Amino acid sequence: MIKIISKKEYKDLWSIIDKQNEQIEELISMVREAQARATHATKCYCDLVELVDENLQSLPQEAIDLVHEIEKLMTKD
Repeated sequence: MIKIISKKEYKDLWSIIDKQNEQIEELISMVREAQARATHATKCYCDLVELVDENLQSLPQEAIDLVHEIEKLMTKD
């Protein structure tokens, strides 16, 4: 079925489509930014874990105990 529309309706529809495309592009940009932030946070966390792991024995006993307690909490099912 074909519907005949006026030039104004046609322009209005294209305006809506353009606005939707802008919103989609904005959402894609937001997702990319969120992914980048999550990746950065994960890398920082991994670097921190590696740093603590490499220097665990040089920490005071209280800190070592705290690290072990955190490990237990993280691996707890």
